[in-house]
Amino acid sequence: RGTRMWHVTNGKGKELVLKDAWSMGAVGKPEYVYLKKAEGLQGVQQLVDYEDRTGQPYGEISRFRPRYITDTTGPFDDKSFQRIVTPRYGLSIRWFKDEKMLLQAMFDAVRAHCKLLKKGVLHCDISTGNILLGQPGKKKPTPGYRGILIDLDYAVEVDFTAGPSLSSVGTQFYMSIILLRGMSAAYQPARDHLDDIESFYYVLVHLIFGRYDPGQSAIMHDFIRREWGSDDPERAAYAKEAFLQAPLDVTDIPQFWSKECKQMVVDMHKFIGSLVKTGNKVT
Repeated sequence: RGTRMWHVTNGKGKELVLKDAWSMGAVGKPEYVYLKKAEGLQGVQQLVDYEDRTGQPYGEISRFRPRYITDTTGPFDDKSFQRIVTPRYGLSIRWFKDEKMLLQAMFDAVRAHCKLLKKGVLHCDISTGNILLGQPGKKKPTPGYRGILIDLDYAVEVDFTAGPSLSSVGTQFYMSIILLRGMSAAYQPARDHLDDIESFYYVLVHLIFGRYDPGQSAIMHDFIRREWGSDDPERAAYAKEAFLQAPLDVTDIPQFWSKECKQMVVDMHKFIGSLVKTGNKVT
């Protein structure tokens, strides 16, 4: 996609982000299409402006690619230049300072995902890089803006009458088990909102076990980073399935977290595990 981004400031002193990318229309619609649908939604990245050079001189790769190459080298996936301008938000959720900041950001991001889905858009790329801290430095962040869901590059339109999408893109580290296994299957499994919910849980687990206690082993964190991050999708899927099938107790969770937070993670572990088990039976 050749994505490039800049932090810029407009004439009124407002900080913005300018993002350039080359979009392949055959794969999906440009990001600005989905951002338009998200206008006014709390917790979702907002669109300030955009530029679409489709059909314009030098706006498509085919227009400055030597014709003899385009005509004689077989199938060619053309791409068009897209630019979007959005507000500048905070850092990645990875940079949370305390439990309250993390959980508030996660809560707002999940709610934003739900609102986006009601607008007919499925995000499809839930990851720590795509959840930002919305109001860094503010003593009392505004509910709904404490976590911002960004990057609709891989989003898809949801047609509730046509069934789930067949999209299999996203950040592999946080991808659902079914989608990981589908990467090497003859037929890709359908994707729906439950895959994104599963990804949210993996984001939470990654961050929760990343705060291991001083002087104690980081076995679980290292296991997650090594196995979930495997280049082999089947191995990553097996590691996640093994994690969800194994009982999780509050004593397994680092002492950094409160009793209530630990119990929440344990309860979510059971819930996501049951979803995955049900999904495996269906497939």
